[in-house]
Amino acid sequence: MKKPWIVWAFLLTMTLFTLTRTDAKDYSMPAPVCTVREAGQPENLLECTAPGSQQSSTSHLALKATLARKRGEWRAAAHITSLADREREMVVGFGVLLPESLSRFFCSDGRGEQPLPASGSVTYRSDCSLPAVTFFDDRQGVTLVAPFDLPAPGLVFKWMRDKGGLRVIVEVTNLRLAAAGKCRAGLIAVEHEGDWRPGLGWLVRHYPQYFHPPNPSVLNYDGPMIYDFVTPEDRLRRDLGQDLAWQELGWSWPHLGLYLPEEDPWQRQPGSEGGLGEGGTVTRRLLRDYIHRATSLGVGQFLYFQSTESWAEYAEQHFAESRVRTANGDLVPTWVKCVVMNPDPALPFGQHIARQADALMDTFPELAGFFWDQNCYAFYDFGHDDGISRADGRGVSMLEFAQNRLQRLVAKRIHARGKAIFTNGAYTVGLSRYCDGVMSEGFGTTRRLQYICMMKPLTLLAYDSSLGAARDKVRLALETGAQPSVTLGGDECREFCAGYGTIFQLLRGKEWVFHPNALELPERWRGNIFRNPKGHYVVTLVPTESETADPAERLRTQVVRVRLTQKERRRFVYLLSPEVHGRRRVRFESASHNGQVEYTIRVPPLPACGAVVLARPSASAREEAWVPASSGIEVEVSNGEQPAQISLGEEVEIAIANRSAEPREVEVKTLWQPGGIGELVRHQTLAGDDVKKLSVPVSVSQGGRWTLHVSVEWPGNKVEKTVQADVADSFLPPGFKPEDLTGLTLQLDAFNSLGDQYANKPVRINGVEVGRLPVTGQTLIWHEGLTVTVPIETARQVMEKGPQPSGDYLLSVTVDNPVNNCFKVRSLRARLRLGQNEEILSTWSREVRCSDAGWLYAEGKSVSLGQAVEAGSLRFFASRKG
Repeated sequence: MKKPWIVWAFLLTMTLFTLTRTDAKDYSMPAPVCTVREAGQPENLLECTAPGSQQSSTSHLALKATLARKRGEWRAAAHITSLADREREMVVGFGVLLPESLSRFFCSDGRGEQPLPASGSVTYRSDCSLPAVTFFDDRQGVTLVAPFDLPAPGLVFKWMRDKGGLRVIVEVTNLRLAAAGKCRAGLIAVEHEGDWRPGLGWLVRHYPQYFHPPNPSVLNYDGPMIYDFVTPEDRLRRDLGQDLAWQELGWSWPHLGLYLPEEDPWQRQPGSEGGLGEGGTVTRRLLRDYIHRATSLGVGQFLYFQSTESWAEYAEQHFAESRVRTANGDLVPTWVKCVVMNPDPALPFGQHIARQADALMDTFPELAGFFWDQNCYAFYDFGHDDGISRADGRGVSMLEFAQNRLQRLVAKRIHARGKAIFTNGAYTVGLSRYCDGVMSEGFGTTRRLQYICMMKPLTLLAYDSSLGAARDKVRLALETGAQPSVTLGGDECREFCAGYGTIFQLLRGKEWVFHPNALELPERWRGNIFRNPKGHYVVTLVPTESETADPAERLRTQVVRVRLTQKERRRFVYLLSPEVHGRRRVRFESASHNGQVEYTIRVPPLPACGAVVLARPSASAREEAWVPASSGIEVEVSNGEQPAQISLGEEVEIAIANRSAEPREVEVKTLWQPGGIGELVRHQTLAGDDVKKLSVPVSVSQGGRWTLHVSVEWPGNKVEKTVQADVADSFLPPGFKPEDLTGLTLQLDAFNSLGDQYANKPVRINGVEVGRLPVTGQTLIWHEGLTVTVPIETARQVMEKGPQPSGDYLLSVTVDNPVNNCFKVRSLRARLRLGQNEEILSTWSREVRCSDAGWLYAEGKSVSLGQAVEAGSLRFFASRKG
């Protein structure tokens, strides 16, 4: 037996060794340098460089600076006092020297981690949602944070690489220093592992009040939403099939700025005045009855409410002094006949909004909460002074600070009554702090808002009336962990969205995972890893649409790597995807080292999106309830879902994958239809996990639309696949040159191409404008075989931009839409004339392409209203003779 004093000596020695190592690591980064200067002046007035608390002064400034080191963090604070009788705009800078090896950076701009350029800058609010930037490499990382509790009117992170290392300057700008007044700023530099996730994790741990919902009951509504006025019950019941959880109950107000008038009934605003449709009559009883019915169905009602905009006439009559002003004194216009307001509770409009919130809760006690809209303004109001901010030589009001002060007051009352707040537009932690959940309206801001909602519900509202828009919505929601809004499309859209319902249910109440390098996805895939309330880890998988026509490449198994701590070890991994019925086991290996477990998960190709779940064992996730891992044969054909554009004499590539670990003997049959032309039978041996390519001759009798049917059989099983092909039998002559053509015509079908002010929709081929999209009028039917005749010289310019290495000529057709017309095109084909009579036909492009702004008739591949429509690509084949 060892003597006790030996044991104690050993423990003491190890403790001292550990402390020594920790200290060495802690002091690896030099202390920040704190500087103070006056805006517009290049030279620093005061500077603090050494750790500890220091005081310095000039004839008109005093600086008290603190530089402290604790547990791998540097904390710098600057308190500035004016000794002069004039007001000034100050800039406080914090300089940090980081290791030269740091090669990547991350900020909350929605672009993820990026290579670190030699120099650059990131501006809080305009560029990113969190006042922090992370610099890292594979070994180490540093996150620089402006303290959340110190108001920073302006904040910019700037860096430059030089021989001494990576020099970063964090500047707090637009600080108002009043005569004989004070201002302050700070910085925290946090060292951590070599990844961006630990930096985000530090923020969540140290500022939980900004990231966790103040009222956790909002998690009861973490699901799909709709926005509308009083909604028919049959629609609510239908949308419950898409897990409808809550509604933004809007369009009930007389106008913005007044959400509960004293009179009853009242008239809600029509669309011409900024409301909805023809307006109509509203009563308190109407809203109370609807809120009760919808709530009884399980649809939480969040009443529309906001504090930053008002109908201009109403504001002028009652709250003229609260209107926001630009630097030259102008009002700031916004929604129809409205202006931007300063919501500071010290001003009349802010006080009015607070009273409105109380009255709404008294009148409608069954509300689940409020939908706080337009929570987005973060610029300077030159008509007011918040005592903190200064710009252009005068005191101003940073609207984010004003909104924050109002929300602190009003949200406290809302939460005290057990109600929650969903908000729209909360692009910064300051704007979102007192809100429980966030709705992202449209696709543009979702990737930024995901960092606000690492612990809060995030809902993606998309106006997806077409299947293409529904696909885009689901892809972005899976990538960011958002809950998608209920589709506005028909049965096809609802069926598509329902296929992902199980995944989104698993994401309810999700939290981000901050373990370093927790997720490694294949190249060109997007997604994230989340932990749900039941302890399951959900990895969302969003493959980019395949850019390769190689069928073997599309069939190859992809590798996903997940890293967790030892205590979070998981033994069950399964795949969820609309193409998979039930929970399909996937093969994986795990390895432990350095206190963590790395999972190498082999994911079969996903035609769309999906999720891998690392399940916590429970009665609901028993192994026998799962579909076994795929062990069959899969087939892929070149060009994917699109009709192949090929010519007589060419070959189509197919690929066959064996998903079993054992070798398989298969019989492959290929047949061109209709007519049973050219059946080919081949026997193949596939090794375990093998992918093999085969070529199928285009053995058809003539050009036109054909279908290649592929079947693969093995004992007791069979898999089939078909692909449509446009087979061309028209070729450019040998030695063709663009100057040889005598005519070029584009043929297409169009739907709803309007005239008059909507007629200007330029058609471009290979970037060259060739004419206008023919006008059909609002007949809402397809007009087939319309033509655009291209002038001869223009046609030659088009062809000069289209030659390919094969000798073929490619035509890329787009339709510009500066007039914002909702329209569709399909079935494009071009005809090229040589001499007087010879005519060459291009391939077809048959897919529907649509300009869509939530249009009832949208279909196919859609783009936002106003964007150019990529109508399709056509090919003229060179002669295959010789």
